[in-house]
Amino acid sequence: MTNRKKNTLEASMQRLTVLTFLLVLAVAGPAWSVPEIMTEYGDQMPWFGADINAMGGTATALSRGGMSNIFNPAFLGAEGNNRLDVGGVLTQEHEDRFQPLYDTFNNWVAEVSIASNRNNYWHSGFGLVLNDSTAGLPMAIGLSLADRYPYSYTFTEEVRDPFYGSNPRDSILEDRERKVTGTLRDLSLGLGLDALDWLSLGAAAHYAFGTRTETNTQRFYTGDQDGQTSSYDLDVDGVNFTLGARIKASDRVEFGLAYEASLTARGTGTGNYQEIWDDPTNNVTETATNDDAYYRYPEIYRGGFTFYPRTDPKTVFTMEMEYIPWQKFEDSRWADTGDKPNLEHTVDVRIGLQHTFYNGVPLRFGFRHFPSYFDRDASSTNFTAGTGIPFGQGMFGVSLELSKITSFQPHQFPYPDGYYVDPESRVEDTRFRIGLSYTLNW
Repeated sequence: MTNRKKNTLEASMQRLTVLTFLLVLAVAGPAWSVPEIMTEYGDQMPWFGADINAMGGTATALSRGGMSNIFNPAFLGAEGNNRLDVGGVLTQEHEDRFQPLYDTFNNWVAEVSIASNRNNYWHSGFGLVLNDSTAGLPMAIGLSLADRYPYSYTFTEEVRDPFYGSNPRDSILEDRERKVTGTLRDLSLGLGLDALDWLSLGAAAHYAFGTRTETNTQRFYTGDQDGQTSSYDLDVDGVNFTLGARIKASDRVEFGLAYEASLTARGTGTGNYQEIWDDPTNNVTETATNDDAYYRYPEIYRGGFTFYPRTDPKTVFTMEMEYIPWQKFEDSRWADTGDKPNLEHTVDVRIGLQHTFYNGVPLRFGFRHFPSYFDRDASSTNFTAGTGIPFGQGMFGVSLELSKITSFQPHQFPYPDGYYVDPESRVEDTRFRIGLSYTLNW
């Protein structure tokens, strides 16, 4: 009797410690990193959880706790218990820009690096599922907070005097920085219902909110002007929904289908421009506000299947596709500038595999491939892996991701007179992420 009371107290303290740690992670503000080609309208590969991302981002035809709100709410009640998922991820973003080097006969010789940036970021989120039977119906309620479209990006470079005989040699002419911060996050509430033995249906409502801030700064070391800064803040929110279905074809095969409605995130856009001169009387400050600024994201179609082989221990194989008609995207600033980019539709292929050993430890692998909505010739290939460690009534999960995108992008700042550069640079973006999450079941 004494031992049983002691074990109950220890278990309660253990759960309280874990929940406190997870709550701290869940309420922490996001600081996300994305490649430059995705920073305008949001990341195409956000992080949702160690189990999801370790398996290539698969979640349409597989139960993912509260995060099923985002992908397919029909799977909210698939596990039949209550579940809490909270985690965080550390991201290292590498960007290298290259220009061709020619000899005196205008023959290509090699590529030279003109800018190299290394930045670290982190992010967190959570998902909660409560299973209940109301009016005799098997139902599950899901609550989640997740990044949907992160924007954050940092680019810095120095412009140096390229001419022979400059004094001092290779002196800095200019410092430049482009910095984008912000994330459009989803606070989601979903409901899953087992309508028939072979069919489950689900629906989730999403409240999207966030601010995108872009600041371009130049500091000049020659001439009369000291520097200039321009910025644009877009503070928006909006509501949309997701509908999903889970079809149990057999004990070994399940299908998942989901549709996410278009999202109009509307709010206020504020632009600022400032010039600093040696003579303060020449300083310039301008501010413009647009009260009807918005981003209108297109609808999303998801589908996939999960196969459970006759293996002992358990193995899970899942494959999914996601289609987004990005050509329908709308930006309120297009009406003012008329500079509408030619966005491309995307087909995102995701494959995941999980094998669980006799001691309950899972080993996860994933693969993902998708093109960029900004450039059909720029595609990303992601290799993922992860594992889990049972702890208490749940499990710690770890995910590792490596992805790379190569594209040709215009320069982010104009170069001074006398510089001979191609209009575009070859840009290599490499992202490495390590995530940690905890899943609690009761």
